[in-house]
Amino acid sequence: TMEQPPLTLTNLEDDWSEVSPKLSLSYDLNEDIMLFASYAEGFKSGGYFGRNTDFTRAESYDPEYVDTFDLGMKSSWLNNRIIFNASLFYSEYSDKQEEILIEIAPGEVATNVVNAATVELYGLELELQAQLTEALSLRASYGYLDAEYDEFDAALCATCPVTDNTNLILRNAPENTFGFSTTYTRSLGPGEFSGFLSYRYQDEIETILNNDPLGRIDSLENLDLTLSYAWSNYRITAFGRNLTDEIYARRVRIEPLVTFGQYTQGTNYGVELSLSF
Repeated sequence: TMEQPPLTLTNLEDDWSEVSPKLSLSYDLNEDIMLFASYAEGFKSGGYFGRNTDFTRAESYDPEYVDTFDLGMKSSWLNNRIIFNASLFYSEYSDKQEEILIEIAPGEVATNVVNAATVELYGLELELQAQLTEALSLRASYGYLDAEYDEFDAALCATCPVTDNTNLILRNAPENTFGFSTTYTRSLGPGEFSGFLSYRYQDEIETILNNDPLGRIDSLENLDLTLSYAWSNYRITAFGRNLTDEIYARRVRIEPLVTFGQYTQGTNYGVELSLSF
């Protein structure tokens, strides 16, 4: 048998501590409407990235901090048949942690976590729930997000100089999102019929830190439908997933070594029969 090479122990040590306060106020305008406001400070610990192959290159990164203000309303109408909630928020990140994949030697890749950014974001969230009839219910939500780097000085590759990157678009931060779902349930013959329909929209997003076009995902619309009938101990279900046939790849790029990703599944249909006993 081949002898295994001796393991090398690398001792990495650092510590961080932080107090994260939160203050919240609420006011009942009446028995159906509540107003609220809050302020919170968040803390994400520093550390070491533990999956690099060469720990002698490991450097600690510092904590990430965020201050968040929130102002909103929770309300119910028509004897709780309709619930409507709304909130405005503003968040400011400092020392934001960003992961940068780089090739440090031929065929050797490292992930650097750098504290390089101050980020400001604000937005709006709306939520609606409604029992339209005894059999039909509706849920809907809308989100608006404006997010941008206020400061971001970093080297985005192994041979790149430190540059001002405030023009970059934050990853995974769609400006608009919208979705709704509806459920219909009623007795039919010896059993119960139910239908579920959901729709989701998302604006274009970036998924690669330096906004490489390979990481851009165009706006998406997704529609799912499920029809089900249950009787006695049996249930038969027919479903359609991704009926809008949105197919895209979320890619990862390690410059200049490799780019990889995986495509999502397109439209698919199915029928299921189940028995409970």
